[in-house]
Amino acid sequence: MPASRTARPKRSRRAARPIPARSPRQTLSALGAASALGLVVAFGAAAQTVSERALPPASITIPAPITIEDGSILGVAVGMTLSEAKDAAPQAEWAYEPRYMVDFSASCARLDQVEAFCALVFEAPDETPSDRIEAIAVTTPEVATKEGARVGMPIAAVEALYGDVTLSYTWDNEGREYLNFAEAPRYLGFRANRPGDRGGWAGVYPPSEGAVSQSTTDYASDAEITSVWLYDSP
Repeated sequence: MPASRTARPKRSRRAARPIPARSPRQTLSALGAASALGLVVAFGAAAQTVSERALPPASITIPAPITIEDGSILGVAVGMTLSEAKDAAPQAEWAYEPRYMVDFSASCARLDQVEAFCALVFEAPDETPSDRIEAIAVTTPEVATKEGARVGMPIAAVEALYGDVTLSYTWDNEGREYLNFAEAPRYLGFRANRPGDRGGWAGVYPPSEGAVSQSTTDYASDAEITSVWLYDSP
């Protein structure tokens, strides 16, 4: 069993936000999280998950040059069409991935040879400029929230920015785990893993038999953020 973090005094937690009903733009919504920040990407088990994609080293020593502000990156936000996204970020080089994940394609923006983010649309063999962005995935430490959260940070460091975390998973969604920080903006989502265990969970869960879903506030002491997600506009 992974080493868990040292117990810490609990801060007062604001009330949990309800999980919204599913809609086409909320195909990525959570089934088992305690709030809208626990949103889950509903991808099939055969797909390569974000946590399984090549990730950068965890150590971060330079400021992130790209900032997520008010639910957008370089002016690109969920709900835009791909055409609008490219107009908003003309400095980026865009590459279309027809099979980014099960059920989703993506148009990925690169700056200075760094994949800054990928804008997910419903799966299609060819890019259609009028397709609307359903979510935005960030898997590089070169992009950070305005508060400073980014890929490669320990979960505890993100808690210092956004308050107490709840980790949860559900087998209704292939057991994928998502993190809900009590004070993070509603449009932000996070995933995490232990180094070298990208297919596992960051959370430390009690033993269970046949449980469809679980949540916990405990996590492995070495767990790090592996992806940051934008699920909706502010």
